[in-house]
Formats: sequence, C-alpha cells, structure tokens
Amino acid sequence: MKKALLLTSLLIIGFNSGCTPPITVQNTTRNHQSVPQPSPAPIPVTSGSIHQLHTVQGPIVTIGERSNGFIFPQYQGKVVLLQIFGKECPYCFEEMPVINNLRTKYGSRLQIVAIQAQEPMSKSTASNLINRFHMYYPIIEGSNASELLFFMKETYGWNGILPYTLIIKNGVTEYSFKGRTEQQELDESIASLL
Repeated sequence: MKKALLLTSLLIIGFNSGCTPPITVQNTTRNHQSVPQPSPAPIPVTSGSIHQLHTVQGPIVTIGERSNGFIFPQYQGKVVLLQIFGKECPYCFEEMPVINNLRTKYGSRLQIVAIQAQEPMSKSTASNLINRFHMYYPIIEGSNASELLFFMKETYGWNGILPYTLIIKNGVTEYSFKGRTEQQELDESIASLL
C-alpha cells in the first residue's frame, strides 16, 4: 500500500507541471519519405505490464506495454492516437478540435484513447469536457493509469508536458509530440501509417 501511495504521489508531483506551448515533434522510427511498407505483421506479445483501465465512460481499455510502444488488443489493425491531456490545460483544449477533425477524417482506421494526467477530475468535470470538446472516445482518469504514466516517463522521457501525443501502429510508437501540435503534423504522421 505504501508503495502504491508513494508512486501515486510521485506521479502527481511529476506530472502536474502543467501545459506548455507547442514543442517540436519527435519522429521515433520513421522519416517523412514515402516508402512502400510490407503487409502488417501480427501484433507482437507485450514485454511489460498489461493494464486493464476503466474509462470515465465505464468500459475497460486494455493496454499492454512494450519497450517501443503499446498493444491495444481492442483496436488491432488501427492506428491509435494516445492523447495525454490535462483538465485545466488550455493548450490541450486548443488541440481537441484537431483531434476531432482527425477522428472524422480517418473514421474507423483511427482510434483515439485519452488519459487525463492532472489531478483527478470529478464525474461532472469529465462530463463537461466530453460535451464541450466532443470527446466521444475512451478517456482514462490518470489516477487509474499511474503505472502506465510512469512507464511513459521511464521509457520515453516524458516529463509531464501537456498535451503529449503518441501515434501507435501494430504495437510500435511511430511518432510522439510534446506540447500542442498542429493538425498538419498529426495528419501527415497518421496518413504515413495508413
């Protein structure tokens, strides 16, 4: 119990650094050249913990850790945009319409999963954010995902800058963005994986 409380305390302290203006993108495995890609291989088995995380909407999302990405068994064959946001982050709010535009453009080929990483939000705050920003995709409360957020810190060097966005395909994190990102950057990155 003490270990869990210590970990939660460290995450709350470490990840409440707030929002940040736009920062450059880190392309973790690809360049922007168009290269023919082989047929997708089966999604590899996880190499780390498997997280069963309740969403604020109720259903559970399963996320498996890998040294270079995440496995989302429910969303096999899709590009996953994993958005880490804050309930009081204006830069995150500016990015919400961009996320929704991408969701509309790519439809069933893109799955968005969000984790709220600032101090816990109430059910009414979650409901207000969902309605205000049309966040009709799974949203996970950060206090339920503290181990996963710690894994991101250790694996990717994420320091709590919000928003933080990962684009994942077949269990591999292909792109990561620290800070608010323009629609064109996200759009080009997603299109390169489809």
